[in-house]
Amino acid sequence: MKSKKKKHYIPILAGTLIAIVVFIPSIFYIRNKIIEKNMPSMEDFYFLVYEGMEEPQRTIIYKYDAQRDETYEVGRVAGYFHNGEIDSKKEYIMGLRGSLVNEENPEAEFGVVRFSLKDGTSEILLSDEEMHTFREGDIHWLLSYFGDDGEKVYINYRYGPEYIYKDIISYDLTTGERKKVYLPTRKFKDILGVSEDAVWYRSNFVITRYDLRTGELQETVEDAWRAYISDDESKFAFTRSGDNQHVYLYDMESREEKCILKAGWNTVFNDYYQYAAGWDKSGEYYFYVEVFMRMASNDTRVKVYNLRTGKSRCVYREPKSHGGFEFVRNAGV
Repeated sequence: MKSKKKKHYIPILAGTLIAIVVFIPSIFYIRNKIIEKNMPSMEDFYFLVYEGMEEPQRTIIYKYDAQRDETYEVGRVAGYFHNGEIDSKKEYIMGLRGSLVNEENPEAEFGVVRFSLKDGTSEILLSDEEMHTFREGDIHWLLSYFGDDGEKVYINYRYGPEYIYKDIISYDLTTGERKKVYLPTRKFKDILGVSEDAVWYRSNFVITRYDLRTGELQETVEDAWRAYISDDESKFAFTRSGDNQHVYLYDMESREEKCILKAGWNTVFNDYYQYAAGWDKSGEYYFYVEVFMRMASNDTRVKVYNLRTGKSRCVYREPKSHGGFEFVRNAGV
């Protein structure tokens, strides 16, 4: 009798397993499709890959076409072209040409560079020599930014013992007007973003927003390393100090944070660069770089995280990568 009862349980168990393996994933798949249907369309986005290990040094510009679901090269700029911002009409990308290391004789002149998406040409708008006439001190290339639809550049100067003091000079590329951007502390560590309204920066590992109009100082998360702010400043993704295997999301209104991405085995998220990740204008899609570490080279992937479904997908892969990847920000961020 007991053996017969066991036989009756076998089909039930088999049916349960089939439901778990087949039907439950299908429900989540259908759910995600319904969510994606009601979401705003993903916009095209651009990213930069600096091939600093090769000669001559150059930066390749890639575009992800959302309608075609395809990533392809759109142009190249000599040297290290970084901290890029695309204009609102998507006609050109503004960027800085500097260096990750101290170059005595760079192959391409440092300064403010504009790359045309129409014909693939680039031109220098403000040279390194001109930038140094603004004030004394060394220019911190990685911490200089664009704003106002690419019409202004915020130049970061450092000086004093061990460069502990910094100033930001705003330069209008259309009028030539220059002025100092005031910050409540001169010992801030990293600028995360600059606009006409606010400066985001990291000080003592705290992500802080300083309102340039009202003087309001708003501190957010602690023990942070990098932060990538959405266009409407309602949220930002960030990594923690000493941890490049997790990405967290912080909501400015609720002041809540949660982990949204966790790297797999031997995998890290690229957070070395200030522009290592970014958002689309809707704030629903987060673009980031994932690196699988190898002895000789890295397997690098550019991915898109869907904020509502919590799922990511790869849009570009470079199996043997030696270069640096950076996201091109939207105009005005």
